[in-house]
Amino acid sequence: MIFLILLITLNNGFTQTEIKLYSESEFQKKLSEEVVKKVSKFKGQDLTVYIAELMKKEKALEDRENKLKDEKTQLGISMENFEKRVNTHLKKENDLLGCIDTVKGEEDKRISRMVEIISTMKPDKAAQVLSIQDQELTIKILGLLDSKLVSKIFNLMDKEISARLQKQFMTMKR
Repeated sequence: MIFLILLITLNNGFTQTEIKLYSESEFQKKLSEEVVKKVSKFKGQDLTVYIAELMKKEKALEDRENKLKDEKTQLGISMENFEKRVNTHLKKENDLLGCIDTVKGEEDKRISRMVEIISTMKPDKAAQVLSIQDQELTIKILGLLDSKLVSKIFNLMDKEISARLQKQFMTMKR
């Protein structure tokens, strides 16, 4: 295994970067030498300073760990709130879709009843009724009627209304 070490040093305010490659045994040897250097600095000094620095660093790490735990807790709470809101919106969406389906079902029933009524009428009376209906509703009704009756109704309608309805009827049939 080869270790790549990037050394950055400050000399007279200038930064120097040095890259060194070590084998594992060389790395272990160099690491031991550096540890011995650092510890030897403290032979003449008070170890309490060194221990105080270590305690400061340990406290800083502990504070950072606690902060991360708090952030994780807050994130969990935020995720729970988000999931609740999503579930609430999904429920509302399902309720709305259910209402739309109900309204659509009722509209389909009304159209079916109108188809039954129109199919029992004489073609000239059916043409009069469908001529004054909403165009979309008329097209839906015509789409459900027998094609022979539809052709008779179109022939008995005002030519302008008949042409407009036939055009819409043909685009619906595709």
